[in-house]
Amino acid sequence: MSQQPGDPRWLTAIEACLDTHDRRGGFIAALTRYHPALVEEMARALGLAYVDFRAVRLKPLGWEAARLPLTAIDEEIANCIAPSGLVLQNAEALLATKPVEERRVFLETFVEMPHDLPVIIPIATLESDLPASPRVIEIDAREMPEDSLLLRLARQ
Repeated sequence: MSQQPGDPRWLTAIEACLDTHDRRGGFIAALTRYHPALVEEMARALGLAYVDFRAVRLKPLGWEAARLPLTAIDEEIANCIAPSGLVLQNAEALLATKPVEERRVFLETFVEMPHDLPVIIPIATLESDLPASPRVIEIDAREMPEDSLLLRLARQ
């Protein structure tokens, strides 16, 4: 049975992983589809700040955004992290502009880097680049809330 947006049971795997690591460090939420509203719901349910990296850092630069180095993601984390932690949505927009090996190194380093607070980067399209790590959390599609009818129609 699929969960509804207000029902946080679909977050069980994320909460368990955060707790296992004392709610510290970098985590990747491996999503089965791009679902911005779901990511915002994740941040709210977990009590973490939400930042849309693409809107804040990439959109103002237009086509020049692809020239940003991946360290811009680290800079945004440092600038935006809240006392509770952070969910950094759409970081994969910059990751997608880089060669595969550069993405893989960044993601491996991200989950190994010590942070005093939890930082979650959702990834929906670069699953083959994700490191084998207990900090990569696979979200079961059957547990995710259904897309709204409006969102499904917009994708067609």
